[in-house]
Amino acid sequence: MLDHAAPPEHEKPCQEEKAHPKKDVKFALEEKWQQESQGEESVDDFVMNEKETGQTTVSDSETAVISPEAYQKTVQERDEYLDHLRRLQAEFDNYRKRVLKEKAEMRDLLIQDFIFQLLDIVEILERALHPDHETSDVESYRKGVEMIYQKFMAVLKDQGLSRIECVGQPFDPFIHEAVMQTETTTMNPGTVVAEITPGYFLKDRLLRPSRVQVAVLPRESEQGS
Repeated sequence: MLDHAAPPEHEKPCQEEKAHPKKDVKFALEEKWQQESQGEESVDDFVMNEKETGQTTVSDSETAVISPEAYQKTVQERDEYLDHLRRLQAEFDNYRKRVLKEKAEMRDLLIQDFIFQLLDIVEILERALHPDHETSDVESYRKGVEMIYQKFMAVLKDQGLSRIECVGQPFDPFIHEAVMQTETTTMNPGTVVAEITPGYFLKDRLLRPSRVQVAVLPRESEQGS
């Protein structure tokens, strides 16, 4: 029998070379994975660095484009815009203060005019209450009070006050406040029968609603219908 001789020395590297492709693929994959990992870490570090420093990295080509003259011009334009904005803000604040002052002065003038008109009524009341004008004549006293009332209402009318006419009118919840109901057949249901307290308009605005008494059908009529 022939002894199997050991393979020659030059044949061993061939077996080792057959295992190399698998190792190369593994090494290549590991190297690629490491490169990608390093790339992600470098990007994250770059972003974090910008957030912390507040500065953005500019390439040499970009820095070379901006000349000192252009930079100075940009800074000058920025300062001009900021100065213009500050001036506008100051002008607006002055305008707002001036408008508020004018409104306050106008309000004071209106109040002054109204009080001036009331002074005549105050003087009439003072004369009526003076001890030298004591009288037992009830009729003259009543006429004096009536004259003061008319004078006072004339002043209020000049300011735009007008009384709401409500008796005999249909009940309107926007200008009337029903405080009582009256059973009657002489007036339509929902009609204002009487005025408890008057209501007023100040020009076109409701100042106070009229408190009224409203007509309703008698209970016997309701049951019969």
